[in-house]
Amino acid sequence: MNTELIKTLAQIIKSLSEEERSLLEAELRPKNNWKTIKKRIIERNQKINQQVGEND
Repeated sequence: MNTELIKTLAQIIKSLSEEERSLLEAELRPKNNWKTIKKRIIERNQKINQQVGEND
C-alpha cells in the first residue's frame, strides 16, 4: 500500500474549500446510467398512477 500517497491525498483534500470538496464528492460518486434512471421514473409513475386510481 502506498501510505505516502494516501497521506498526501488526505492533506490535499483537507485543504480544499467546502465548494471544492462538494465538487470532488460529486465526481467520486458513481454515475447513474440512463437505464437506471428510466427504470426509476417508470416505477414512480406506476406508483403515482396507483395512488391516483385509489383516490378516484
